[in-house]
Amino acid sequence: MKKRADNRIRELDFLRGIAILLMLTVHIAYAAHVAAGMAGVRIGQPLYAFSLDCYAFYRSGFGKSLQMLCGVLFALLSGVTSSFSTTGRRLGKAVKYFLIAMILTVVTRLLSDLFSTRMTIIFGVVHMLSISAALYALVMLPIRSNAARVTVPAVLGVTIVGIGLVFDLKNVPVSTNLLAPIGIVGPRFFSADFYPLIPWAGVFLLGGALGAALYTRRTLLPRSPQSLFPRFNKIRPRPISALGRFSIQIYLTHQVVLVGLFFVLYRIVF
Repeated sequence: MKKRADNRIRELDFLRGIAILLMLTVHIAYAAHVAAGMAGVRIGQPLYAFSLDCYAFYRSGFGKSLQMLCGVLFALLSGVTSSFSTTGRRLGKAVKYFLIAMILTVVTRLLSDLFSTRMTIIFGVVHMLSISAALYALVMLPIRSNAARVTVPAVLGVTIVGIGLVFDLKNVPVSTNLLAPIGIVGPRFFSADFYPLIPWAGVFLLGGALGAALYTRRTLLPRSPQSLFPRFNKIRPRPISALGRFSIQIYLTHQVVLVGLFFVLYRIVF
């Protein structure tokens, strides 16, 4: 167990921990608003204004910027770590994330129906990471050159991100949500967490290119740790790094926990 812990690249755990903190900052506000509706908070009652302020923060430009930065860090760092793996491990990770994503969709749909609120996640971060990991694995399958490990995913990543920036896919007139994974949605589409492949798969691929460029020895020798900042590998996990180590587990459970805590709080107040 100690050897596995020592093989981790601490700066990546630290950056993932930062992403988790950004996510919690935004989702605490969202959970406060959702729980208010579930608890039956009405106009004029205590904490009603608080729930509205929380939702206003969640929908504000600053709140959306935090969500954007969080998504960039998650996608980019997942791409970096994927560059350390073999094709089999990449595909295995993709399948694992896909199964988790499907369970997440089912559970959030059931909770939405049970409490008559909007919590369903159709294509969130985990969905995006699963498909992006599979795409990266397939792209890298025929590549043998070290230079191509950087340039190929970099070019594809820039292309996908560029398409997402140039074209406003959300406003493409369609009546179906079947194209939601690439960002083309119908007028009634809703997903509490939405990270379409365009542009986010491009960010993932850019992370793969970045990992191959910066962690060359790590890419060629997956079992040999090669941190850019060796001091990170010589210290025990600090709180932020610990959050990064368990980022997926925190992502999957935090919203239910937060909504539950606020629900209890509102019930106690009333």
